[in-house]
Amino acid sequence: MRRSVIAATSVLAVGLTLQAAPAMAAPATIVSTCGTTVSGRAVLAADLTCATGDGITLSDGAVLDLQKHTLTGAGAGTGIHYTAGGTATIKNGTVRNWDAGVGGGDFLSPSTLTVFRLVLEDNETALAGDGATVAVSESRVSENEFGITGSNMFATVTTTRFLDNTGVAASVVTGGRVAVASSVFNGNNWGASCNEGALTVSASTFTDNTLAVSGSNCGVDVAGSTFTGNATAYTTSFSPGIENEITSSKFISNTVAVSTKVSTVLTGNKFYKNRTAFKAVPPSPDAADVTFTLDGNTFDRNLDALYVTFGSTLKNNHAINNTRFGIYAPKATDLGGNTAYGNGSKPQCVGVACTP
Repeated sequence: MRRSVIAATSVLAVGLTLQAAPAMAAPATIVSTCGTTVSGRAVLAADLTCATGDGITLSDGAVLDLQKHTLTGAGAGTGIHYTAGGTATIKNGTVRNWDAGVGGGDFLSPSTLTVFRLVLEDNETALAGDGATVAVSESRVSENEFGITGSNMFATVTTTRFLDNTGVAASVVTGGRVAVASSVFNGNNWGASCNEGALTVSASTFTDNTLAVSGSNCGVDVAGSTFTGNATAYTTSFSPGIENEITSSKFISNTVAVSTKVSTVLTGNKFYKNRTAFKAVPPSPDAADVTFTLDGNTFDRNLDALYVTFGSTLKNNHAINNTRFGIYAPKATDLGGNTAYGNGSKPQCVGVACTP
């Protein structure tokens, strides 16, 4: 009787063990030739150079791991082509010298693309994301003409470096949105830009770019970021009905720190040793709906500090030791608390009452 109990228990245990065993994942497809189309999981076996055509095509749902290898083109075609209307993941490697490093988006068939630890360099366009929802993280986009760009693209970019791109490093046009966080833009012609879309930048650094952040007919918000040594750090052209925000950011040694024709709220920013710190001029004589609010900003040792010729509200701003203008805002609404001293132009403030 005892043997029967033991035997039954053993059989039950074996059965439970068999039931608990996880299903084995299908083996990854090994990519070793150009022009391969893959589905499911795929890995690049070694560095791969393609003389003609596209490199690798990803079917809907494909996950491609480059395993730290490089996929190189001949200056034409698409390195990694994702399926319009599908989803794809690309990670862990380098895509170099293609017309489009990563592409395949379709404005009418939205795709979802995830990019992780990818280097996109020396391509005409690093990543073309027309109509796609794109998430890029821990990557590098360098020495391309255009970086991450798309029409009606919704992109989230985090912990990514944009280096020495000759066109626009990250941009959205004709709808869509780009959100940049904890990223670096260094030595690009244009850094982050939008045209008829929206752009948000947070906790990022922009150094030695010709034009760091810009927008035309779109919202451009910046928070907690640092701009150093750019020709122009932030600029926007006339965008009816839009109000932008710049908060808790630092602008250091730029030729122009902020130049805007769009209603903008600036709060808690620091401007140091810029040629022009903040300049706002009306886009047209009848732009009565464009206003500027500046609260708690500090302007220190710039050539010109704060120059606003129309529609502004000023509170608790400080202009210190600037070479020419301290606060020049002849049409401002003065909410008090502004200070200015040691500036070259007299009087220290125009349009508001300042205390030393």
